[in-house]
Amino acid sequence: MTAHAVSHVYFGLNAMSVSTCILAITYAVIMSEKVNHAIVALVGAGVMVLVGVLDQEGAIKGVDWNTIGLLTGMMILVSISRRSGMFQYLRFGRRKRRRPIPVAYYLSFQSPPR
Repeated sequence: MTAHAVSHVYFGLNAMSVSTCILAITYAVIMSEKVNHAIVALVGAGVMVLVGVLDQEGAIKGVDWNTIGLLTGMMILVSISRRSGMFQYLRFGRRKRRRPIPVAYYLSFQSPPR
């Protein structure tokens, strides 16, 4: 998916070099882990539009709404699973066993050795 790149950037700089600098700064701030990743990404995208590397229509066309929907659905499922205690239940069940049970016991319907 290609976004509409504006041929001129304010300040008369090359659009590719300006976008590369913004990307590098954004990644550096994300790697520092001092600010929320989503906020840094939105600020970086806003700077791209403000400086003139992208126009607003090109920035909106670059959004993949299928991915946004998938991530939103997954976050909702994880939040519900966490609140229901599913992760704690699975963790407690694994900690309780002392050794793994062979798959043959599950296939033969016998009780596993203790």
